[in-house]
Amino acid sequence: MKLKKKPLILIVDDDPLMVETIVTIVEESKKYETITAANGYEALERLDQFKRWGGLAKNKIACIVLDIKMPHMNGLEFLDAWRKSELFFKKIPIVLLTAYEDKEIWTKAALLDKGMVSEYFKKPIEDYTQFTDTLDRILFNNENEFMKDIIREKARKEVLKYDVE
Repeated sequence: MKLKKKPLILIVDDDPLMVETIVTIVEESKKYETITAANGYEALERLDQFKRWGGLAKNKIACIVLDIKMPHMNGLEFLDAWRKSELFFKKIPIVLLTAYEDKEIWTKAALLDKGMVSEYFKKPIEDYTQFTDTLDRILFNNENEFMKDIIREKARKEVLKYDVE
């Protein structure tokens, strides 16, 4: 019997302590493997390293946990660059992280057709179980599309709230 490989999660954050925390949370679940990048440029390199069949098959990276505010290339710039290069039928789910309560940035990421964010967490992550449950829902329960729709609806409501104010 061939054992199925654990899904590979790319953690993109410039804060080494936060990266260590997320790696620990994710790997303690014993369901996932992780790789890391300190900014958007490094993340693009990792994604390129884990391409299959020259990019024609699904990337080995199953999910990206992405910080928004980073030096060199921030999370939104990364999202834009990656989604432009990614084939439409192989979108990798994204979980956003930020230390800032910046609804405008979150709304932009959620509304971008190319963003397609599945979930949003404020740092520091307080509920480790909720975080790993979110990864389970995305990667094992195939709820990614449903979750993206919920996030987009929340973002639309935020936009309407800004327009009214």
